[in-house]
Amino acid sequence: MILINARKHIKVKLWHLIIIAALSIVARVILLGDYIGHDDAYIYLRYAKNISARHGWSFNSGEPSYGTTSPLWTLILVFGNVLGFGAVNFGVLISLLVLFFIPIIGYYLISLFTGEDIKSFAYACSLATLPWIIRWSGTVMETTLATFLAMLFVYLAYKYKKRPILSLIGGLMFLVRPELVLVWLFSIISKNLKNVILNVCDFLLPVIPWLIFAYITFGQITPNTLIKASAPILHIGVKPLMQIGATFSVFLPVFVYILFVNYKDFLLSIRKYWRISLVVIALILYYVWRTNGLQSPARYMNFTYPLAAMFIFLPIKGVKQLLSALVILIICYALITGFFIVPKIDMFQNGYRNAHILAAKWLSEHSAQDDKVFILLDIGIIGYYCDRYIIDWGGLATPYIPKNFKNVEDAVISTKPKFFVHTQRSSSWAALRQYKRLNLIPIIEFFMPPTGVGVFEPKYTSIYKVEY
Repeated sequence: MILINARKHIKVKLWHLIIIAALSIVARVILLGDYIGHDDAYIYLRYAKNISARHGWSFNSGEPSYGTTSPLWTLILVFGNVLGFGAVNFGVLISLLVLFFIPIIGYYLISLFTGEDIKSFAYACSLATLPWIIRWSGTVMETTLATFLAMLFVYLAYKYKKRPILSLIGGLMFLVRPELVLVWLFSIISKNLKNVILNVCDFLLPVIPWLIFAYITFGQITPNTLIKASAPILHIGVKPLMQIGATFSVFLPVFVYILFVNYKDFLLSIRKYWRISLVVIALILYYVWRTNGLQSPARYMNFTYPLAAMFIFLPIKGVKQLLSALVILIICYALITGFFIVPKIDMFQNGYRNAHILAAKWLSEHSAQDDKVFILLDIGIIGYYCDRYIIDWGGLATPYIPKNFKNVEDAVISTKPKFFVHTQRSSSWAALRQYKRLNLIPIIEFFMPPTGVGVFEPKYTSIYKVEY
């Protein structure tokens, strides 16, 4: 086999990268339109709205709660309101900007390791079309920013080694997505104790002020999202592992191709860049513990995909093999995007979101300002469009609920909300059969069509009045 030094034959220029980066934004806008994120996006928006209106860091005005996973992203949305752009417009702008720079930083990342322009360019092309990155870009979520920061940090850590100043970026990463602390931890592995201590100090510089604020304001330093993380730390179930496998299967055909063609080089790449391998493995294990299969890995592991994809391109030697791998990847990406992601987004836009907006508007029109609304389980859209006190069984807005009550019925009887909202149910008026101790009066129900992609049954969001 003749090995080709790609740098001697093909010189990639900056404008090539700019075109690739711009095309990723065009693809996102065409495929996903004005999609700004699922229900969690609206949780961020309600927090940003209350903070901007000086109602404190709260979902329910004036009642502090640590219900947002990303404090730095929340402040970015608040900054958008303060500037007059609006949280939605500013959040989408930042997300699209980092989407633009992800392929560019990806090019320089691989170039740092290989020095081969064509290999680096192919990697940049793969990132520009990677469906899970496009899926969360342009939304009011921190996911794409976290992906970019993780890539930038790995690039800087390899280029400038373990300089403590880089740990400032590590601290900011932690404030965007807490699990990114794992990326930072593996970067400071060193026999030099003094260097490790300096890294830790620099990491804590941006983190400590937030932890102090969180403890004073909420009486805790961990977000309420950890309420759902009830699984033992060593529990690895079949469901989350299957979810992870399905999510990473987008790389499977090329991995199989590489193992047949360049398996020795693939193993050498893992051995050489073992820190990145450990980061990906650690983040997967963190996901399994953190969510116990309750959340989609497509979002919570988004920032591992570029690092995992590196091992597709690092071991490849020939240009022909490189282009073959890229073609296979893009075909897989197109199939995933066209048959899975776009239908899911369409379902959310046309059914799920609209049903919840209609439910919120109905509650606004048929309830008093001081009425309480108990929601099981999606509080984001309804809470954002309905200016009422929300009692959240999931515990993000009202963490005392799951902590103090063992079941939904006891929580409703104790808190006495006027309305009970049952979201995303598989059967019509499901709460009447499920919560017989409650005196629920059916009021109105909203229909959500199935996606046709793994979900073939319709969903219902129902509003009940609670009689005592």
